[in-house]
Amino acid sequence: MNREDIIQMAQKAGFVWLGEYHSNLEDFAKLVAQHEREACADIADRLPRTYRETKEAHERATLEPFHPSRFGFDFAEMRQAEVITHAIRARGQA
Repeated sequence: MNREDIIQMAQKAGFVWLGEYHSNLEDFAKLVAQHEREACADIADRLPRTYRETKEAHERATLEPFHPSRFGFDFAEMRQAEVITHAIRARGQA
């Protein structure tokens, strides 16, 4: 998101733009984007977290080996979720 994107979104939201650059508006937009990125990353992060919690609960309850597929987990999907989570958070570092 660049300055022009922020100005365009502000105008679309009904802000009256006087042609001046308002850095606090840009700062606000960056905070909103950061918050939204983290919310999206948290969603993607749930699958691996749920997997770990399910595995730990299973291991506490029984001595039987943990088989992820019995609980509806697919390793490829978990790996994709981790990659997506990392990519979302990395956007905030750029």
